[in-house]
Amino acid sequence: MRLFMLIFKNRTVLRRVLITIGVVLFTRLIYFSPLPGVDVKAVVDIFQRQIQSQGGRWFDLVSLVHLGKLRNISLFALGILPYINACIIVQIIGFLVPGINREFFYEKNGHHNMLKTTLLFTFVLSAIYAHSISVDLGLLNESADFTILNFQGIIFRLSATFTMTAAVAFLLFLAQIINRFGLGNGIGIIFASEVLVRLIFAIDQLILFYMRRLIQLRQLFIFVGIFIIFIYLARFITRYTKKVELYTHENKKFSILVRPNWIGVWPLIITEVIFSFFKIQLGWSMFLLVPLVILVFTLCYVKIVYQPRRFYEFILKYKCGAKSDKKRRIEDILNHAVLKCVGFACMLFLVMYYLPLLLPLATGISFISAGIFGTFGIIILVGVYYDMMQQLEFFEKTEQSAASNWRLFNIAYDEPEAEIKKACLASHGIMAEIKPYHFNWGLPIKTAVSNYQIFVPAQKLKEANQVFEELKVVWQGREI
Repeated sequence: MRLFMLIFKNRTVLRRVLITIGVVLFTRLIYFSPLPGVDVKAVVDIFQRQIQSQGGRWFDLVSLVHLGKLRNISLFALGILPYINACIIVQIIGFLVPGINREFFYEKNGHHNMLKTTLLFTFVLSAIYAHSISVDLGLLNESADFTILNFQGIIFRLSATFTMTAAVAFLLFLAQIINRFGLGNGIGIIFASEVLVRLIFAIDQLILFYMRRLIQLRQLFIFVGIFIIFIYLARFITRYTKKVELYTHENKKFSILVRPNWIGVWPLIITEVIFSFFKIQLGWSMFLLVPLVILVFTLCYVKIVYQPRRFYEFILKYKCGAKSDKKRRIEDILNHAVLKCVGFACMLFLVMYYLPLLLPLATGISFISAGIFGTFGIIILVGVYYDMMQQLEFFEKTEQSAASNWRLFNIAYDEPEAEIKKACLASHGIMAEIKPYHFNWGLPIKTAVSNYQIFVPAQKLKEANQVFEELKVVWQGREI
């Protein structure tokens, strides 16, 4: 409640909130923009047929454009999916190629280099996806009993490929507007807006089932109860932190927080993909194997992506340590904290895996309604909500501080790294604040999307750079 009061009391924060809302609404509206070459009149005729045959409503038109098969006729059909996939590809390349890993995560301009590479892959993937959609639309136009294209062949494919790739770039531009002038992570909020649309239609589908007497009022209340419990569970696990207490070289105490949501939902996605290939052979036995598979992939993911040892290196690099003099103890503490968070994440993954499968069987509701509990459902909205709350805390701290002019000093890839750097600056008498941009429960950590920006007072910027340069020189000549 205190943070919500800040929104209405602080004009700057209120302006950011309004800009974010405006960009999100504009983003959803432009999804109605058709591809060049698509016959809009033919599409309207298709919808009118649906009204006459099935009693279509306004919600049906919106669902066709946003979620249904006709989404591919939209100029913005790709959404930001190419960018998300590009982030994952770049991250994997960084892990496989040591030179690129060093350039992305350890060099001074690493985040800038990662961003450029991610954008390059984004446009390549956008062109591939767009060309595939143009081919599918051409085949649909030839095989169906209606014509939705004004022109076909290579001209349409080239036009669709170019315009849809440009549309992805425009969505990234809108995301950047949110990052600079709005509130929250632009990519995360645009992605969450699509999840919100899916949630609206899931609820609409539920009400439709009830009105058609396909489900009873009791089943409706059961769904609402499960919805509330799931929100509470997602909220609890998203807010859960395992605190690791550390000390600077001047013996000043600070702590880093390990959170389950850093794991993201990708171990669950990998599990779902694997079982989609083998579900026919495995049958009901998959319900026994799912917990084990989720646990294995979560542990592997944490080991590869999260890398607790990397934080151990950061702790040493910035002259910090644990209360114990045994250096190995620091890494043990971090590993223990991570394992505890893995347990909570796996618990949530199991709920997210089973609930969309079992709920329709137990209650008779549609799979569309049950799907909101899945990978790209409510959990994304909960995570993005807490991202925005963390940013509100940042604005509150900077507004109440003595410094009036804050400048961006450094970009960390995750919260522990940012907290270690902040504590290091504080030990040198330099005040710093962290502005989070992490897309909770979405993308993996250490991508072009996920970062924590460290701000310092403008008059301390030069001194802060000098401190970090000196530490870098010392670290390069040291072995762990």
